[in-house]
Amino acid sequence: MLFGKVLKLLILVVVVFGALYLVGGIFLGPGIGDYSEPLVNGYEYEDAGHFEKHIIYVGADGQRHIVVDSRVDKYQIDGSSIYVARKPREIYSDGGVTKTRLSTECEYWLVDTVTHEAKLSENNRNLRCE
Repeated sequence: MLFGKVLKLLILVVVVFGALYLVGGIFLGPGIGDYSEPLVNGYEYEDAGHFEKHIIYVGADGQRHIVVDSRVDKYQIDGSSIYVARKPREIYSDGGVTKTRLSTECEYWLVDTVTHEAKLSENNRNLRCE
């Protein structure tokens, strides 16, 4: 009789712990802060956390193409153009280990969403990197 009560209690504890673990994984798991927001003409701002913030283009076939790579700090839309301020990632070796870091320089990009041309530009929108 005592064994049955202990077994029921153990099963109850396992079920409650499993339910809490499942709910916590859904709401607090990796990627919870990841999102993308539509901009203009199939372009999106995508934030996948840390340095992974970029401007992408979603083609008619559903393929996602990175147009301005990480890390996009600010952007501004003007008609069919997207003005972007970003700090590029630098890849370096530290004792034989490959690592990445953000550059100290800020780059400015202009994306023409009609011609799909992305090029370095002057900062004429007063955008600043963080």
